[in-house]
Amino acid sequence: MKPVEIDEATLGRLRPLIDAEQGEWDADAAVTHEQAVEDIECFFDILRLCYAGYDYYADKIDFAGLKEQIIRGLPDGPITAMMVKNAVYHTLKPHINDTHFYFLTGDASSFENLYYAYFTGVTVAEANGGYAVVSDETERFGVGHRFTAVSRGHFVGEPC
Repeated sequence: MKPVEIDEATLGRLRPLIDAEQGEWDADAAVTHEQAVEDIECFFDILRLCYAGYDYYADKIDFAGLKEQIIRGLPDGPITAMMVKNAVYHTLKPHINDTHFYFLTGDASSFENLYYAYFTGVTVAEANGGYAVVSDETERFGVGHRFTAVSRGHFVGEPC
């Protein structure tokens, strides 16, 4: 893997963040429009340089377009730190699923998108208002077993 080169201007903007003391998060801290844009630009530089999935998603997610969408969506009036965080978070959340990537802002907004996948050795086909087992590698139901009604999100089975 080839190292990412960082130009001097970007390095100069990010270097102070390395030395910044961990302060208390102030969601209501007022920022100017220019500061909000600078923070968003800086965030996307950090994303590009530090997020392992950036290269993988580069052809799937238009990061530059999302950044511009966030900047265009900034209000004309007063802006708070929380508004900037929320704009970035809610714009990227549908696109990024990473348990290591989150904002520590009092509510710990995580980019973890949980999903549950279930796998089974049972194959069913629609039949008579339910589903009939057509193959059963688990040997739990047997071919011909029919699931007919939903109970608490699960089909209730009836032998055929």
